[in-house]
Amino acid sequence: MAALLPSRAVRGGPSEAARPHLRLYARSVQRFSRRPCLDFSSRDAYKQLQEVPGLAQRMASLMCVDIDLNSDAEDGDGVSQENNSKLNAMDVIENEINDAKVKGCDAVRWVELEELDVDDAMLLSLDLSSKFPDLLALSLCENKLESVEIVVQEVTKFKNLRALWLNNNPLLRNCDSHMEEAIVQGCPRLEIYNSHFTSNFGGWALGFCGGVYDKDNPGCVNQSDFQLQSVTSLDLSNRCGYSWSPGDSAIEIVESLPKLTLLNGVDASKILETGNHVIDSILKPRLPEWTANEPLADRVVNAMWLYIMTYRLADEEKIDETSVWYVMDELGSALWHSDEPNFRVAPFLFMPEGSWNRLDGRPLRVYTDIPQVEEFLTRPEFVITAEPKDADIIWTSMQVDDEMKKATGITDQQYVNQFPFEACLVMKHHLADTVQKAYGSPEWLQPTYNLETHLSPFIGDYSIHKRDGMNNLWILKPWNMARTIDTTVIDNLSAIIRLMETGPKICQKYIEHPALFQGKKFDLRYIVLVRSMKPLEIFIADTFWVRLANNQYTLDKHSLFEYETHFTVMNYRGRLNHKNTPEFVSEFEQEHQVKWWDIHERVKAMIRSVFEAAAQVHPEMHSPTSRAMYGVDVMLDRSFRPKLLEVTYCPDCTRACKYDTRSILGDGEIIKGQDFINYVFGCLFLDETTNVSPL
Repeated sequence: MAALLPSRAVRGGPSEAARPHLRLYARSVQRFSRRPCLDFSSRDAYKQLQEVPGLAQRMASLMCVDIDLNSDAEDGDGVSQENNSKLNAMDVIENEINDAKVKGCDAVRWVELEELDVDDAMLLSLDLSSKFPDLLALSLCENKLESVEIVVQEVTKFKNLRALWLNNNPLLRNCDSHMEEAIVQGCPRLEIYNSHFTSNFGGWALGFCGGVYDKDNPGCVNQSDFQLQSVTSLDLSNRCGYSWSPGDSAIEIVESLPKLTLLNGVDASKILETGNHVIDSILKPRLPEWTANEPLADRVVNAMWLYIMTYRLADEEKIDETSVWYVMDELGSALWHSDEPNFRVAPFLFMPEGSWNRLDGRPLRVYTDIPQVEEFLTRPEFVITAEPKDADIIWTSMQVDDEMKKATGITDQQYVNQFPFEACLVMKHHLADTVQKAYGSPEWLQPTYNLETHLSPFIGDYSIHKRDGMNNLWILKPWNMARTIDTTVIDNLSAIIRLMETGPKICQKYIEHPALFQGKKFDLRYIVLVRSMKPLEIFIADTFWVRLANNQYTLDKHSLFEYETHFTVMNYRGRLNHKNTPEFVSEFEQEHQVKWWDIHERVKAMIRSVFEAAAQVHPEMHSPTSRAMYGVDVMLDRSFRPKLLEVTYCPDCTRACKYDTRSILGDGEIIKGQDFINYVFGCLFLDETTNVSPL
C-alpha cells in the first residue's frame, strides 16, 4: 500500500497502519458459514449496545473504532510523546546537518520539520534554501503557516525538490489551486505535492510509493531510476484516502518497471493484455471516523453501517415483517470484496426444525374481508354476502386485479373500493412524484427523494446541508408499507445507503421542529372519501384522530432509536394513549393560543390539492364503478402549517369504530363509533353527507 506522506506524517484518526486487521477478499460465496454475533432491528441497536455487557467493546474492536483507547499502552515504555521535550526547528536542522556529516553525505536531501509550530516569520528566518540547496523532500506538516505568498516564495527556491508536504497547515483551508500551480511551476521537478502526484510525476514518485526512496535513501539530484528496476509490486490505489491523479497511463508505468508483477493488486500482464490506462482495482476499505470524546456505543452506531447485513422474514399470510440487521463475528466481518477472489460467500438461514411463525329496491350486497365492515355495516340498505361474484360492492383490503377477478368472478360492473392507478397516491414514491409533477415543491411536501432513481441528487442535497452546517436529519420510508414498518430517522449517509438493502425507499427531509402537544410529537389521521375523480368529488370526515407519541420530543441523537419519541403509531407496538379529539383541540388551542378552524382550513386546502394533483397527472384514475376511502396523515410544523406524510389505502378503522366522539368540523353533534362504517357507505353509495363535508 502506498501512503504519499513521509513516515512520521500518518497521524490522527484510524488508519490501516494503526492495528493489524484481518482482510479476506471475496466477490460473491458458495458455502461459508459464520454465526452472527449480533442480531437487531435498527431502532434497538443503541439500546442493546448499552444493556448487553461487553457488547459495545466487542463491536468497537471488531469495527476498529477503539484504537485510541489503547494508545497509551502502545507507546511501549509508557511515556507518551506529549511528555517528551519537543525539539525546536533550529535543533532539528542542526541535527540533520550533523547526521549528514557523520554518515559522510555531501548534502542533506530530506528534511522533516513537523509539528514544530513553524509560522511564516520563522520559515523566513530559517532560510532553508541556503542550508539545503540540493533538497529533494521537505515536510512542513502540521505547523502554523498561513501566508501563501511567503510559502510559495520560500519553497520555489528549491529547484530540485521532488516532494513537498504542507498538510494540516492553516493556509490550506482557504487557498485555491493557484498556490499549487505556482509551486509546481517554480519547482519544475516536483512529483509529489500534499500527498498526491503532480503532473510531473515520474521515477522518483514511483520509487517513493514502491519503498525505494525514503528518508534514509532519498536518492540524488541527477540519479537515474536504476533502483526502480527491482520493484516487483506497486500499489497506487492509496487506501489511506489520498488521491492519485496519474498523468500517464498504467501501461506506461508497467513498461517502465520491467520486474513489476502487480500494479494496484492487478497482474501486470493483464494490464498489458487489456490495455487499461487507469488501474484502481482494489477497493479502499472505508474506515469509520470518530472523535476522541465519543462513547463506544456512539462510535459503533456510526460505524456499523460499513459492516452489517440484513434479512427479512415473511410467511404467506404476512409479508410486511420488520427487517433484521446482523453483524457477523470477527472472521465474518473481515470478508471484503475483491476483483480477484479465490472463494465466494453467500448468506443463508439455517432452520433445523419447523418453519418461521411469524338497484332495484333491494339492499346492496357487499362482499368484504374487513372485520369492521362485517360487524358495523348495519344499515338496511346493505347486506353482507360471502360470495364476491354475487356482490354489488367489493370492499376488500386485497388488490382487485385481473387475476383476482378471474379467480373470484368479479366483473367490471361491480363497485370496487379502489381506483385504477391509485398507486400514484398510496405508494410513497409515486405520491411524491405525482405532487412534484403537478406543483414542483409545495411547502406542504418535505423534500423527497426516491432512492432507487434519485440517489445522486439526494447525496448532493445531503452534502450541501452538511457543508452549510444545516440540520441533516432524514426519514426513510418503504415505498409501500404502513404502520412505520422499516421506517428510520437517521443522519448518517452510510446508514441511509445501507438501509436501501431492506427494500426500495424514499428519503424525506425530517420535520425537525413539529408542533408539539404538551411536549410530545403528534400527527393527525383524516378520512377522505372519494366518489369520483372526474369530476373530482371528495369528502372529508367531520372528525379526525390524533396520534400521540409517548415520550417527550427531543432531537438528542440517542432518541432517534426510541420509537415512542419520534413515532406516533401505537396501535401495533408501544403504549396506546387515546386522546379524544374534542379534548385535544380544546387543550391545543389553549396551549398554543391558536384557532383550530384556521389550521383546519389549511389542512383541507392541502388535501384537496393532493387529490387534484392525482386527477391532473393521472386522468386514467377515473372509473365510474370506483368508490374509495383513504387515510391522509398530516403533521403540523411549529408554525402550524400542515405537512403531508402519506396517503393510505383502506385505512385501519379500529379506533374510528371503537370510540364515540363529537364533530369538530360539522355541527358539533355526537358521532358514535359504531356508526362510522354506516356513514362512510352512506356517503359513497347513497350520496349522503351525514358527518362528512365536501372538499
